[in-house]
Amino acid sequence: MSLIRKNPIAGWRLHYKIALLAMIGVSMMLLAIFVYYIPYIESRMLEERRTSVRNAVELAHGIAAHFHNEVAEGDLERSTAQQYAMETIKDLRYPPNGYIWIHNSSLRMIMHPTITELDGNNLKGFTDATGFALFERMVELTDSQASGYVSYMWPKPGEGKPSPKLSYVKKFEPWEWVLGSGVYIDHVERDMNDLILISIGGAILISIVLIIAAYGTGINISRRLSLIRDGLHQIASDRGDIDLTRRISIINNDEIDSLSQEFNQLIEQIHNLKQVRLKIDELQSAEEIYEYLADFFTKEMGISNFRFYEVDEYNEQMCVVLERGSVPEERHCKNIPIIQSWNSQKIGIKPGESKRQTNIYGQYQSTDSYEYINIPLVSAGSTFGVIQFVIDKALDFTEKDKIFDAIGRGRRYIKEAIPVLDARRLTAKLRFSALSDPLTGLHNRRFLEECQERLCAGVDRRHKVLGILMCDLDYFKQINDEYGHDAGDQALVEVATLLSRTVRKMDMVIRMGGEEFLIVLKDVEAGMPLTVAEKIRQKVAKQELKLAGMVSVNLTVSIGVAEYPVDNSDFELVIKYADLAAYHAKHAGRNQCLRYSSDMAAMPVGSVQGGEEVN
Repeated sequence: MSLIRKNPIAGWRLHYKIALLAMIGVSMMLLAIFVYYIPYIESRMLEERRTSVRNAVELAHGIAAHFHNEVAEGDLERSTAQQYAMETIKDLRYPPNGYIWIHNSSLRMIMHPTITELDGNNLKGFTDATGFALFERMVELTDSQASGYVSYMWPKPGEGKPSPKLSYVKKFEPWEWVLGSGVYIDHVERDMNDLILISIGGAILISIVLIIAAYGTGINISRRLSLIRDGLHQIASDRGDIDLTRRISIINNDEIDSLSQEFNQLIEQIHNLKQVRLKIDELQSAEEIYEYLADFFTKEMGISNFRFYEVDEYNEQMCVVLERGSVPEERHCKNIPIIQSWNSQKIGIKPGESKRQTNIYGQYQSTDSYEYINIPLVSAGSTFGVIQFVIDKALDFTEKDKIFDAIGRGRRYIKEAIPVLDARRLTAKLRFSALSDPLTGLHNRRFLEECQERLCAGVDRRHKVLGILMCDLDYFKQINDEYGHDAGDQALVEVATLLSRTVRKMDMVIRMGGEEFLIVLKDVEAGMPLTVAEKIRQKVAKQELKLAGMVSVNLTVSIGVAEYPVDNSDFELVIKYADLAAYHAKHAGRNQCLRYSSDMAAMPVGSVQGGEEVN
């Protein structure tokens, strides 16, 4: 048998549950009223009456003291002063029907404002309906502690039946007077009974109103939740893909409508994510995706300052691939091991930096002027890039929070873009591998074949010249024979680096095979390529190459120069011209540059010179 019993109200409709909660709340309210509130009010009312009685007696005591001072100053006779004091006190009244009497310590009534037949009578032996000698007790109390309260039975003015009464008495020493006033306890009880009846009636009325209102509110909530449920059902029940154009209507401005609005915003974000993903899928390169994300962040999300980094595996560092807005100095985005540690960190903004914690995963940095949010691009556990958002600390909290919210939303779009970015990068990497030399990292002959049409069209349109330099290392075979092929490969890498550094970034250095390199100088004037070739020859001749085993060697290079379209409008033929010029340079003694001329084709050259193989 199961020890867990089913909740008997679990299956109730929501409006029944709300009505039940209202009834429980009303019951708790009534319990609090009768257990705590009414007894508290009763005690406060009694205390208030006690205080009012005491204040009245204190006032009468002050009046007596005033006239006594008149006697002390010689302005009045004692008897006259006492008479004035009695007449003044006799007229004192306070609600409800309060008055003050005076008797002396010898138990003789001096003045009673409502029962005048007591005036001048001896009060010794005078008792109330219960036999309590009230005046004797008052004298004993004032003799021992000057003032205090006495409870007894006393008839109300105009009534013969005695009622419970609480009196406060205080002794005026100079005249041996006892001043007293009292309050009828049943006045308090009557007021409390009236309060209880009003409380019960009010509680019943409020209970009825609350239960009806709770039931009606429950019905309204149930009806509106049914609208949300129906909307969800309609969205989820569509055949095929979810219809992201459906929205739940907003009726009022309350929590349920807030829920509906949040749901609509969720659907809107899913719709936007889907549209962004479809657009990203159409883009063919990582560069196009970066540009699209940058435009989306700027135009759609209001993020203006950011920088995109990408891993440069060859140099083992992060390099900037795109930058938008006013971005200050770079912040720790070049060390790849550090980047790898960012993958699972949740950003927490320090107190004073922003109003709240930010739901962004990445890495947070701060300087005196800027805050940096670095979101890594992670695929298959490896970071291939970082998107760095920059926030100016001069902005107020509201503006900064808007940017943090936008970055939090932007992370979802980044997440959608990561798989496509990784795929495009992999495709580009494979293409680069196919179009580059694995040893030197330079472009290869295939790359030249693919881009030659674009190169030629560009210089034709700009009316410029392409300088073609065929560079052939001299006596390179001797390095392989003497030091080994590893040393030869190292020498080729060193020469490739030197050639790349000697020419402009816009120029192209291509390894054609073996020890041959082709340099394409873009947009130069006719005659300039030969000058550049001579500069390259001199640098190679001066460069001391450090090989494995601390071996240093010096190489020279023979360079053949041709120009497109000066020598011919056929680009491939111009390359052959440069190759032919390099061939003649080697046979002319090596370590020199020759410009192609038309008579080179008819110039006889031997395959050897000085009994050595041409290399």
